Amino acid sequence: LEPRAERPLFWIAGGSQVAREESPEKPVLHPRVLKRILRGDGWFTRPTALPEQISDDWEQIGPAVEQHRGSLDGFVVSHENFCHVVDTDDHEKAIAGQRKAYARVMSAERPFEYLASVYMTGTPSEIVDRLVARAEAGVRYFMLHPLVSDPAQLELWWDLIVRPVEDRTTGMDSVR
Repeated sequence: LEPRAERPLFWIAGGSQVAREESPEKPVLHPRVLKRILRGDGWFTRPTALPEQISDDWEQIGPAVEQHRGSLDGFVVSHENFCHVVDTDDHEKAIAGQRKAYARVMSAERPFEYLASVYMTGTPSEIVDRLVARAEAGVRYFMLHPLVSDPAQLELWWDLIVRPVEDRTTGMDSVR
């Protein structure tokens, strides 16, 4: 007999997001999205979901997953987002550098103020606060996308973001 590979895990994305007048999407968890999430092994929150929205979505998703699967064991809550770290404690300098980085990869369709409200922007300590708030809302895994292909960004992430987030979230409940 040939060895069998384990079935890959599937984390399904969806949920509510920050409302914008220009967007046809409503800031709610659509029932069809919930049904789709129940088929997976985990849930990816929307990048544009704030911590309060993640908590509100989880209040619907968690009980539905428990009913559908019999327990929350092994079900993963994750969050993906964009991040560009500017090594400064000056908020305005950080935002100025991030504005340039986001402008290179994001369309002008959404104003930078919207991008700054939903993506990882600000000083390193502000980004850490934003990630910790999502962890407190139930997120246990993060997938961050760089905006530039500069290995120095990854070093900044490690030193200024990843380690401080790990320090502040060590010992958090990992059921979700």
